[in-house]
Amino acid sequence: MRTFDLHVRFNPRDNDKKLESLVAMAQDLTFGGLALDSSTPLTQDLIDSPLKLIQRQTLTPRSTARLKQYIGKNRRQTEILVIHSRTKPIWLATAEVPMVDMIMIRDMEDFTVIDSQIARTMAAHKKPIEVCLNGLLTFHGPPRSKLIRAMTSAMDHLVRAKCSLILTSGATNKWELRAPRDLAAIGYLINIPENLAKTAIINNPLALLSKTRNLAGKNPTRQARRKF
Repeated sequence: MRTFDLHVRFNPRDNDKKLESLVAMAQDLTFGGLALDSSTPLTQDLIDSPLKLIQRQTLTPRSTARLKQYIGKNRRQTEILVIHSRTKPIWLATAEVPMVDMIMIRDMEDFTVIDSQIARTMAAHKKPIEVCLNGLLTFHGPPRSKLIRAMTSAMDHLVRAKCSLILTSGATNKWELRAPRDLAAIGYLINIPENLAKTAIINNPLALLSKTRNLAGKNPTRQARRKF
């Protein structure tokens, strides 16, 4: 089964060697593909990489006003569109926007805003939740312990509501990448049951990619036309 890390922060304008080392590390870790978070379109060289590279873009709206128009302007520029928010109104409003592929939680402020209402709304609209583990992987000492407590509380709500979870590394370089089994193990650490953690690194990412590919066939403005 192919696995994908759907959040790697990389700018295609960086030197090619950095990307090559990132791709080589991902292959060594048994990934079948990566989603590169960048507003810059992928070049043909990147598209033809030995590892499947997918473009994603993360938006951080400041309010719910004109949310759909804001999202619509960016939809055609990327294959996976992600919303990152720290406010409950934006979470609830974004859940109802089909153009958004998933919602990301990454920082302390993100996890503390999650409650049962948000979790139930995400589940009702079948909106995948990206749990970016970068902070947990890079923090140390008391800040890491505090983050684990916040993440555990948020996961309790999301798991209970049966939300679709996707675990990612949010890596900025090859040293921050983690193998699929390691991402799942970190999921156990924050109270995601073993079976759901495995689903969050295999089934759910593949389901999201299948959805974006299918939608691309109906909407010529989307770039998600490549097979994976």
